[in-house]
Amino acid sequence: MSVDIDLERFTTPRLRAERLTERHWDALRRMDQDPGFMTFLGGVRGEEGTAVYLERNLAHWKLYGFGLWMLHDRESGEVLGRAVLRHLDVEEVDEVEVGYGFLPAWWGRGLATEVAGATVRLGFERLGLASLVAVTRRENAGSRRVLENAGLHLEREVPIAGEAHLLFRTRARPS
Repeated sequence: MSVDIDLERFTTPRLRAERLTERHWDALRRMDQDPGFMTFLGGVRGEEGTAVYLERNLAHWKLYGFGLWMLHDRESGEVLGRAVLRHLDVEEVDEVEVGYGFLPAWWGRGLATEVAGATVRLGFERLGLASLVAVTRRENAGSRRVLENAGLHLEREVPIAGEAHLLFRTRARPS
């Protein structure tokens, strides 16, 4: 699959991703208030929680030059989710995490696998990373399948924010 990838924005066959900015507030609030979207992300967030999340992710972009992207349907332009490459502390080791989330109306279409694969490529080809990780809850079977389809492999269980998560990893192939 051909994927056009850049740090500020990228496209996949069905998605257009753009760097997170302050103007994405309304879309973030919609996601943070959706119980389905937030099922495995700590539950619905209030306005203050969204503000903290937005500021943390904007700061990540400023510090590292990559981070969270808002995902749009390429045909309609509708915001349907988000994807991320960001630093994550895993048992006192600085890792870079692949992440994604879609509003429930967009589940079951293969979009998570599409964007996970694109962010893995971005991490290896544009950022030159040697390894990428992803975390998910054991009970999130859909996310586990997406990660496996994107080439990540279950490594171990780790605590994230005080809760048990499964850590998946993929490594760059030597050139």
